[in-house]
Amino acid sequence: MLRHLGAWLAVNGEANSGTRPWKVFGEGPTDVVGGSFNDTKREGFTGSDIRFTTQGDTLYATILVVPTNETTVIGSLGTHLALHRCPIREVTLVRAPRGTGPLAWERTGKALQITIPEPVRRSVGEVADDAIVLRITG
Repeated sequence: MLRHLGAWLAVNGEANSGTRPWKVFGEGPTDVVGGSFNDTKREGFTGSDIRFTTQGDTLYATILVVPTNETTVIGSLGTHLALHRCPIREVTLVRAPRGTGPLAWERTGKALQITIPEPVRRSVGEVADDAIVLRITG
């Protein structure tokens, strides 16, 4: 397990190392039980479970399970909440398959909707691809 975590950090570590918590810790449908030794007392995470960190003008959104849907919806980044006040300039994957540039996205009052390319969604189960990290710059 530690080797797997180390492999993930080797490619996605910029979303953790030197970052700070964001205004909200995350979002998603999975209820997390607090306390020691309770990690098995919850359902598995989904592609809608997202955790946030920030560094400078960059916001990182870690999607805890590679989504199977083409579109990922991040409600915390909708303009109606005003949590992320600056305009979003670009959304990229921290670890992107070769040939993948900035991702297609649309920000509405309700959410930020991001198109996750097929090669990323197909990588489910590969080492270090359990969770993917989006780099959101403004």
